[in-house]
Amino acid sequence: MLPLSEAVSERLAVETFQAYIGALSLQNYEVMMTFILGLYKEGLNSIQRVPETNRNALQQLNERLVALGWGLPRYEIEDVVDGPERFVVKCFIEGNVVAIARAKSHKEGQRKCAEIALAGLPNGQS
Repeated sequence: MLPLSEAVSERLAVETFQAYIGALSLQNYEVMMTFILGLYKEGLNSIQRVPETNRNALQQLNERLVALGWGLPRYEIEDVVDGPERFVVKCFIEGNVVAIARAKSHKEGQRKCAEIALAGLPNGQS
């Protein structure tokens, strides 16, 4: 018998594992889930939960400002280059700085500023 290449060996291991999981699921779904969760539990628990973000904050801020009869926000973006959040974004409404945020991208910084600004508008959250 010829030796198996690493790729073939890996493929056989994957297919054998999949067959084992399939057999477990046919026997007892709960046993299969317990087995799978046992394999992944440590990794799943180590995942850092990211706080929920308001993906529509920019649109909501614009809508609130229009409803209030105010002008749309203006954003200034500064590239500070130190660290992973390399941009500082300032949000101006009616000429006043209402929010400042650090972010990895221009868009993320504008969204963060919009969330902060929304919280400070009359009638709070949209």
